[in-house]
Formats: sequence, C-alpha cells, structure tokens
Amino acid sequence: MNKTLKILFVCFSVMLLVEGDFVAARQEPPLSTSQKVDIGGFKLYLQIMGEGSPTVVICAGLGDSSKSWTRIQNQVAEFTQSISYDRAGLGQSEPSPEPRDNIHVAQELHLLLKNAAIQPPYVLVGHSLGGIHILTYADLFPDEIAGLVLVDPKDGTTFDGWKADLKPEKYDQLINGFESYYATATNTIKAEWEALKISIERPQKFDKLPNVPVVCLTSIRLSDPEINMGLTPEVVESSLRIHKELLRQFPNHTHVITDRSGHNIYFDEPELVVNAIRRIFDEVHNNKK
Repeated sequence: MNKTLKILFVCFSVMLLVEGDFVAARQEPPLSTSQKVDIGGFKLYLQIMGEGSPTVVICAGLGDSSKSWTRIQNQVAEFTQSISYDRAGLGQSEPSPEPRDNIHVAQELHLLLKNAAIQPPYVLVGHSLGGIHILTYADLFPDEIAGLVLVDPKDGTTFDGWKADLKPEKYDQLINGFESYYATATNTIKAEWEALKISIERPQKFDKLPNVPVVCLTSIRLSDPEINMGLTPEVVESSLRIHKELLRQFPNHTHVITDRSGHNIYFDEPELVVNAIRRIFDEVHNNKK
C-alpha cells in the first residue's frame, strides 16, 4: 500500500470511529437512577431520568404505579429531568401510617422531593386522582411550581359536579359501579378510593394556586372498561364542564380535548401528554429570556 493510500485509509478509519462515537452518543438513553427515600419512618420509591430544569414530576392515577409512565418519562427525559414515584403502599413503596387523602399525599411528595435533593421549580403532571394531588401540592407550595399538566383530572368538585349534572338514579348508579369495581381491590387501592370519595365529595378550596402555565387534557370518549363501570355520555359532558370551570382559576391555560382516547390518555395518546409537558417547558424557558 503506497503512502497516499495509507493516509486515505487512516483518515477514513478515523471518520468511521468519530461517526460511530457520535451515533452511540446520540442513541444513548437518558441518565436513569432509582432509589427508595425515607420520608419519616417509611420509604417511597423514586425513579429519576434525564437532566435539566424545571424538573417534571409525574403523579399517577388511582392505584397506578410509576411503571405505567415509563414510556412518557423516557421521552420527557430527552429534554429535561423527569421524576416518577410510587405513592405509599403502591408499586415498590412502603405503606404510610397516614390516611390517603390529598393533603397527606401532597405533603409526602414534598418530603420525598426534599429528602431526595430534587430542587424546584417543578412541572407537576397528574392523571385522574393525581390531578387533585398536584393541585393540592401547588396550593400548599405555590413558590415551587413552574407549571401544571392535568391529564383527565379529578379535582375538588368532581363528585359535586356529577351530582349536579346527573339525575339522582344515574349518579347513584355511577357511584355503585365504582364501589363494585374497587370492592375486590388491594387494601391500598381501596384506601385511595375511600380517600378520593372524601377528598372530592367535599369541595376543595384552593386559594393559593400559583399563576403558572397550565395544560389540561380532557377525554370525551368512553373506553369499554369505563362503560362497564357505569360511565355514560352524560358523565363525559359533566366532566368536560368541570374541567372548564377548573381552568378559569388559571389565566394562562390551554385546554386540549380528545375523542381518540379513553380516560387513560397517557396510554392511548402518550404524544399528547409529552407535547403538553414540552409546551410548558418551552414557555418557562422563553419567559427566562
């Protein structure tokens, strides 16, 4: 091999190595760690992915664990730090001696983030029951919040709203359907259901909610499991009205309504949730400029 060919061969080899390193770096998954954090006599499981600020904190729905949000958390971790966790007694977390009402759950999350040294500001993401949890957190700790993403949420007026909008027999049928569904659930899930009834049967007065960007995703399509539980188009209409009323508390809000998902929007249309989170992330960073 002559000198010129040797030089070309070496250059080509270096290019391949550099390109290979670049592709490997580009395809490397976001940094991910998990831990159990003591928050005062019991430990909560925490999954951390990615880097950056504001940190996105995901709060799952009733009886759900952090595993259900892995796909979305991975995508969010591509542009900022994302956190998911298991509430006490669910997934890999230890049970709590305290009731499962929204106040205690929000306070436990606050301790978890503090003890894990996860610094604010946070973009809180709450699905269903997680909706009232993140609203409660935002009301208790408004200075820590950069934005909220409400994914088909339950808030402090849900049951009152249903009761006002539905005929009495339809409302009773709905609640009986829920009761039957959760009758065979685990103790923690039953406790969350009982706490949910208490939390949203009595209207919650949130008077310290921060003026931050909010995105609410509302489903107007019933899945088969929802129909089997007794939900009807009238319940969907009522929930839509309740979400609109909720958003009036936030001057800077976006309401996304989908007829392609059931209640579990994060599963049926994960891109809607990721886009909502990215929208708030971008707005927070644009406001810093």
